[in-house]
Amino acid sequence: MDLEGSTIFWKPGASDGGSPVTGYVAQYSDDGFRTFSQQSAGPKATEMRLTKLKHSTEYRFRLAAENAAGRSNWASKYVGGLYPPSIPSFYKVHSLHNRLDAVADSSVYSSMTITANPGNHRCVVKQKPTQPRLKICSIKGLTGGKTYKLTAVATNPAGKSPVSDAVKATPVGKPTAVRSLKAKAGTGKVTLTWKNPANLREGKLAGVTYSRSGNKTTRETKVWKNKLVLGNLKRGKTYTFSVAPLTRVGKSFTYLKGPASKVRVTVR
Repeated sequence: MDLEGSTIFWKPGASDGGSPVTGYVAQYSDDGFRTFSQQSAGPKATEMRLTKLKHSTEYRFRLAAENAAGRSNWASKYVGGLYPPSIPSFYKVHSLHNRLDAVADSSVYSSMTITANPGNHRCVVKQKPTQPRLKICSIKGLTGGKTYKLTAVATNPAGKSPVSDAVKATPVGKPTAVRSLKAKAGTGKVTLTWKNPANLREGKLAGVTYSRSGNKTTRETKVWKNKLVLGNLKRGKTYTFSVAPLTRVGKSFTYLKGPASKVRVTVR
């Protein structure tokens, strides 16, 4: 069963009764064959497409082969029209910067709506019969570091599915500032030390950026550390140093910079 109908498959009978099969006839009914629809197929057919079935309705389908001597006994089975989708389940949820990429699946559906709360943030994925399943639904405009509950509802022409069970996910946000930034003056140099940020907001520590007054260049290191030694400084001069954390979004090459912390020190 798909959005447009149902396909019935069969194998030829064990015997043609001594005369070649000239075709197949099929009948299907939702009222015990008091009324029925009928379709025919050629002698080499092994499948038949049924369309325009009523939604949420069960049909009795029967098939017979024909040859010059007449019609075979009926072979029968039950066929359902399109029913509302089953309750969706989440296949995966991927955390990105202020965004969640979610994939949910269900039985036959034409659209999938995923909602993130609080905030009633939504995304909708349209599904066509010829397209692959498991499309990514991107929920944007979220707050990094905040936990959301995601639910999914699938829809097709027969109706809506029940609401899925909720799953929790947290998008990645910029980290908070490094803590306890200190500067120790040396001869022509300064040693900076600090503690990790209080909240990484789901990112992974990946480096720092740093700069000093009197120099417009901001430098960075893509390796996390809690200490920097900066030399070639003028003795007796007072500098202001800034340090900001860098975090990485998952395994991607996206880096997020937190706010800078500053400290002032006079070089000996």
